[in-house]
Formats: sequence, structure tokens, C-alpha cells
Amino acid sequence: MIDTLKKNSRKIHGWIAPVVTPGLLIIALTGVCYRWSRKVFGYEKNEVSWLIELHQTGYLTYPLLYVFFHGIPLIRSFWQKNFVFEMPQTARHLHQKLSSFLFIALGLTALTGVLYRVGKDVFMLEKKYVKWLMVIHQIIYTAFVGIGLISMITSGGVVFVQKQIARYRG
Repeated sequence: MIDTLKKNSRKIHGWIAPVVTPGLLIIALTGVCYRWSRKVFGYEKNEVSWLIELHQTGYLTYPLLYVFFHGIPLIRSFWQKNFVFEMPQTARHLHQKLSSFLFIALGLTALTGVLYRVGKDVFMLEKKYVKWLMVIHQIIYTAFVGIGLISMITSGGVVFVQKQIARYRG
């Protein structure tokens, strides 16, 4: 039963991951670039506002969709991780180890980002009441998630390509 669930979970992951990966990559890169542009390189908010617009998927007709397409799946993955710390032997193993290591940061950054956006846009809370969520989101994001998410996407891409090559060869 558990083996069947794992196998089905991998199949679902294999179908969903290629669809959400481009959006996650945009979110990861623009979030890190925005934070570094502001804090490290000293750009003003209005000079790099386009980065945060991309990060929050402002290019969508309904920006809150990013909460459901990117934030919620990351939060969901928070409960599915197990901790096994060994040296990775394959790209899939590396992908699994990275996800085990990064799941807390991914879960917390997704949760704080989602709660901030929902608090402001859905419950119409003033920024002063939800700003602490954004502070936590930015600290965790800058420290771990941007680079970690890019690593996850890269290792997942390698697994995908290896799988396609194996399928092609027969």
C-alpha cells in the first residue's frame, strides 16, 4: 500500500513539476535579485519594482493565483518529507536530499508569503499588522530558499532528462 502511494506520488510529481517549475524559477530568481538589489546594491524600491512584480506574479490576471499554484504546493510538501542524511549517489538521490534539507525553509517562506498576501489582499489588513510576516519571509528567502529552490529545480531537471534518455534508449 505504501509503495503504491509512493509510486503514484512520484507519477503525480512527474506531471506537475514540469508545469510549475518555470513559475517557481521566476519566483526564486526575481525574489533573490530584488532583495540583493535593494539590500546589497542599494537600489531604490521604484528602480526594481518590476522584479517584485514578477516575484509576486503580477503578470497574471489574478495575482493571488500564485498563492495556489506555488505557495500551497510548497506548504504541502512540508508535511511529506522524511529525514535521511547520507551522501547522494544519483541525481534523484541528490534531489531528495536537497528537498529534505530545504523543506523547513521552503515551508516557512511559502507560509509567511501566503499569509502576508492573503492578509493584505483578502482580509484587507493594514501593512503594519502583517509586516512581520514579510520580514520573516525575506530573511528566510534571501538566506536559503532562492538558491535552494534553484538547486532543487536543477537537480529535478537532471532527473527528468536522465529519465527521458533512459526511456528513449529503451
